[in-house]
Amino acid sequence: MQAREDMPHALDCLNQALSLTHPEAYVRTFVDEGEAMQALLRRVTGKNRRYAAALLGEIEARSNRRVLAKDRTGVVKTPGSILIEPLSRRELELIPLLAEGLSNQEIARKLHLSPGTVPGLRQGR
Repeated sequence: MQAREDMPHALDCLNQALSLTHPEAYVRTFVDEGEAMQALLRRVTGKNRRYAAALLGEIEARSNRRVLAKDRTGVVKTPGSILIEPLSRRELELIPLLAEGLSNQEIARKLHLSPGTVPGLRQGR
């Protein structure tokens, strides 16, 4: 509808979609649609204005994360690949053991730890 320059109808449809998805706080449904959706979200008024603004904020935040995630080669990493802080040496030791499917007790024994001191490991696994 927006492509056919029927902006009032496009906004009506978007407002209906926002009303239906707001209670469940859908984000990707709108964020993944790109620039055309951003343009529509900027024009939302009325009861869905705050939800539209929140979605625009999320779009901007994701865009900023992509820019910050560029490595030296200029390749953009996915937002899921960004770590707030790097894993510690000890955490890196844990990953292959988890991948092997070892029990908590086996992991604790290999790392010389008590199973209760390793966050996220449950007893009896």
